[in-house]
Amino acid sequence: MAYALTRSILGTGSFTIIYTGNADGTNQTPISSIGFYEPAWSPDGTKLVCSTNPGGDGGIWVLKADGTDRVNLGASGRSPAWSVTGKIAYDHSGEIWTMNADGSNQARFPGIRQLSASTPAWSSDGMKLAFSSGGAIWVINADGTGQRRLTVGTSSDSSPTWSNDGTKIAFSRFAPLPLLLSGAYTADIRVINVDGTNEIPLTTPGAYVSDSNPAWSSDGTKIAFSRRDIYGSGIYIMNTDGTDQIGLGAGADPSWQPVPYVPNTLAITGRHLYTGRGISGAVINLSGPINAFTTTDYVGNYTFSNLPRGGHYIVSPSLPAHYFTPAQRVVNNLDRNRIINFVVAETCATAKCIGNGKIAYAYNRSVALINWDGSSLGSISSGGSSLNIEPAWSPDGLSIVFSTNRDGNFEIYSTNASGSQPVRLMNNPAADTSPSYSPDGLSIVFVSDRDGNKEIYKMNADGSNQVRLTTETTNDSAPAYSPDGQKIIFVSDRVTGGQRLFTMNPDGSNQQMLSDIAGSYSRPSYSPDGRKIIFSYGTDINTRRVWTMNADGSGRTQFPVGREAPAYSPNGRKVVFSCCPSGPSSPDAGVRTANADGSGERVVAALPDPSSPSWQPIRVTRRAPFDFDGDERADLAVFRPADGIWYSLGSQSGPSSVQWGSAADKLTPADYDGDLKTDLAVWHEVGPDGVFYILNSSDNTVRTETFGLAGDVPAPGDWDGDGKADLSVYRGGAQSTFYYRASMANPDQTLTSLAWGTADDKPLSGDFDGDGKTDAAIFRPSNGTWYVLKSSDGQVLATIFGAASDKIVPADYDGDGKTDYAIYRDGMWYMQRSTQGFLAVQYGLSTDTPAPADYDGDGVADLAVFRDGVWYVLKTQTGTTEVRQFGLSGDKAVASAYVR
Repeated sequence: MAYALTRSILGTGSFTIIYTGNADGTNQTPISSIGFYEPAWSPDGTKLVCSTNPGGDGGIWVLKADGTDRVNLGASGRSPAWSVTGKIAYDHSGEIWTMNADGSNQARFPGIRQLSASTPAWSSDGMKLAFSSGGAIWVINADGTGQRRLTVGTSSDSSPTWSNDGTKIAFSRFAPLPLLLSGAYTADIRVINVDGTNEIPLTTPGAYVSDSNPAWSSDGTKIAFSRRDIYGSGIYIMNTDGTDQIGLGAGADPSWQPVPYVPNTLAITGRHLYTGRGISGAVINLSGPINAFTTTDYVGNYTFSNLPRGGHYIVSPSLPAHYFTPAQRVVNNLDRNRIINFVVAETCATAKCIGNGKIAYAYNRSVALINWDGSSLGSISSGGSSLNIEPAWSPDGLSIVFSTNRDGNFEIYSTNASGSQPVRLMNNPAADTSPSYSPDGLSIVFVSDRDGNKEIYKMNADGSNQVRLTTETTNDSAPAYSPDGQKIIFVSDRVTGGQRLFTMNPDGSNQQMLSDIAGSYSRPSYSPDGRKIIFSYGTDINTRRVWTMNADGSGRTQFPVGREAPAYSPNGRKVVFSCCPSGPSSPDAGVRTANADGSGERVVAALPDPSSPSWQPIRVTRRAPFDFDGDERADLAVFRPADGIWYSLGSQSGPSSVQWGSAADKLTPADYDGDLKTDLAVWHEVGPDGVFYILNSSDNTVRTETFGLAGDVPAPGDWDGDGKADLSVYRGGAQSTFYYRASMANPDQTLTSLAWGTADDKPLSGDFDGDGKTDAAIFRPSNGTWYVLKSSDGQVLATIFGAASDKIVPADYDGDGKTDYAIYRDGMWYMQRSTQGFLAVQYGLSTDTPAPADYDGDGVADLAVFRDGVWYVLKTQTGTTEVRQFGLSGDKAVASAYVR
C-alpha cells in the first residue's frame, strides 16, 4: 500500500512525503522527497503517480515503487488516477484531464459537462471513469459517452473508488451536523451499486471526524480509507461491508498496489441511449462461445463479463416497440474489453404516436434542459440579470416558448431546442407570461395584464394577431389547450372565495366553471388522450399538491406524489412536476417524475425551487410492412419467378433489383433485423425441411435458418414484440400448430409451439389487439370464421366474416394499430374495422391480386390490386387512385405474400 504522511517539525511547519508499507502496517518505508502526496499505482504495480503541493516541485510526477527514477510529467493538477489502458486522469482547474503515462497528449476528458469536476477514478477494466462534481458522484464511459449522476442529495460526495468487479463504487460523504454546535460536521464512507441503487454507509464516525479517500483492494476484499480527527489523520482498513475496521497508523490518501495479471476472460459492456438518455429494460442477446442475455439497468447500461478471450461474438439488443442502431454488432476475435453502445428509438403501430423527449424547466433565472434520467443538464436561456421562466414545448418538439424580462418587462420569446436563435414574439409595455402552444402549433395562448388585470390572450405562433379571450375584471391565468384543440382550460378568481378552474372555446366563447372548489390553483393541463386533467391545488400556495380529475370535472383525486406544476408526458405514461413554492428547504425539492398512476417517483434534477417543467414531444417512428427503404411507406415491389429477382420501387430510394430466391420459393418478406426496413426473404423446401433465406437490410448479410418441414406454411411475425420478425411456420393437421422462435431473450434458440386450428385452416399474420405482438390467428373456410388468440390477455375471439372462396386480406384499415378482419371477393373489399366499424368498397376485378399496405404513410392500409404488371392504389390520405406500371403479368406482388 502507498499513502501520504504529513510530519510536523516544531518551529518549521509540516511536510508531506509518500510511504509504502504492507497492508498490516509493517515495513513502512518513505520513498519520495518532501511535497509529494495523493499516490496512485500503475496498473502493473511497479510505479506510482503522485501530485505535489505548492511547497514542492509542482505538477504531477511518476516514480518507481522504490522511489527512484522520478519524472515530472509536465502537467499541473491533482488526484491522478492510472488506467489499465495506460492513461492517467487528473483534475486541473475544475476539469478532468487525461494524458499518456509519459505526460504526452494532455487533453480535457471528453463528454464531462459538470463544473468543478474532481477526484477521477478508473474502473478496473478502464472502460469507465467515476468523478465528483457539485457534491455528487458521476460516472462516464471512457469514450466520453453515457455520463450520468450516481448519487443525489444535499451533502457533498467525493473521492470515488471502484470495486474490482466494477459493480460498486465506494465514496466519501461530507455533511454538517445541524443539531450539534455550530460548524459541526462528519464524513463517512459509503458504497453504492453502479446503477445508483442500494446506497449503504460503511462507517459512522462522530462529530468532527471525517472518513475520506476510500481505496478498494485489487482482490475486492478490503477497503482502505483515511480518518481525520482532532488528533490528525490515520490509515484504516475494513471489510467491504464496513466490519473489522483496523487502524494501521498515521497517514492519508491510501492506494492499494494492484496484483498484475493477464486476464483469460474479458468483458463487453455498453449503454443504450434514447434521445440522449439511457433506456432500461432492453434485452441484450449475446451469441458466440458463450450464449447469454441480460437486460439494461435503469440508466441503460449492460455488461457481459468473463467472456473467453479470442471469441467471435454477436451482440443483439431487443425491446418491444423500439428499434436499435445498429441492429446488431459483431466482435471478431475479442482481444480486449469492448464498449458497444446502441442508439434506441421508439416505434409505434399507428402514424400519430408521440414519445417522451427532454424536460425543459426554469431554474436560477434560466431555462434549462435535462434528460429524464437526470443526465445532460444544460441551459438554453442564460439568465444573467434577467429572469427566464415558464418554458413550454411546441407540439413538434422543435421549439420552446418562454417568458423573460430581458427587455425590462416580461415578454414572450421563442427559441429552437438548442437555445439559439431566440425570437421576440411581442413588444408590449405590459407583462406577458404563461405561453402555451395549441395542438397544431399554429397558435399560442398566454396571459397579459395590458388591460389592467390578468387576462387570457391568443396569438399566432409568430406573435401576430394578438386577441383577448377573457374580459373579466378579476384575474385569469395558466391557460392550456385540450389535445383536440377544442377547449382551453385556465385558472380564474372571478368567483368570490378563491381560484377555480374554468374552460372555454378557443375563440373565448362558452366560458364554464369546471370545478367549484375554491383554493389556490396552478398549471392545469390535459392528458394526451384528453380524458384527464392534472393540476396543483391547495387551500393556499404552501399547501398545494398535485391532483387529477376527469375532463368533465368529476373524479377529483389527489395524486400520490408531487406538489407543483404537474404535466403529463407526451405519451401519457408519466407525469413530471416540481417543487417548491415554500422554498428550497423542502424535502420534495427538485424536478421529479412518476408513472401516470403515481408510482415510481424519481428525482430528475435535485435543485432548490425549479419551476414549470415541460416535457418535449418527439415523433415516434412507425413500422410499415413492405417498407424496403425505411420511410414508413410501403413500396411497390414484385418478385419475378422466372429469374428469382425482386424488383422494388422505393418511395424514397427509387427502383432497385436483387436476385434472391427461385420460382418454387414462398415469399416471406419482413423486418427480421429490427432496422425498420423490410428484408428480402424466402422459404425454400430442401428435402424434408424448410429453410429461411434472409438478406438483412441493416448490414447486407445473409441469414440461413433451417426451420420447419416441407408442407408447412411460413408465417413470420413478431411474436415477442421486440420489433424483429421471428421465424415461424404453421403446420396443418388434426391439431394444427404454430411453431416460432422468439428473438428476444432467447440465446438458446428455444422453439415455441402453439396449437391453434384444425386441418384446412388458413394461418393469418397480424396484431389484432394492438399490443405490438403477433397473435395466433386462423381463418376457417368451412364456416367463414376468424379465430384469434389475443397475446395481450389470452382471450379468444371468434368472428364470422367471410366465405371459403374469399381471399383473406387482414390489415389495419382504420389506423388504430390493430389488424382488422377483411376479405376480397370479386373486386369488392369487405372490412370489419376495430375502431371505425364495417366498410365495403368496390375496387378491383375478380382476377386481380389484392395487395393492401400503407403506401402513402398515413398509418392506414390502402386498398391496392396488382393486374398484369399494373398497380392500382386507392390512397386513404387523398382519396385518389394511383395507377403505375411496375412489373410484368407473371410477377408476384410482394404485398400479397400473406394474402390467404
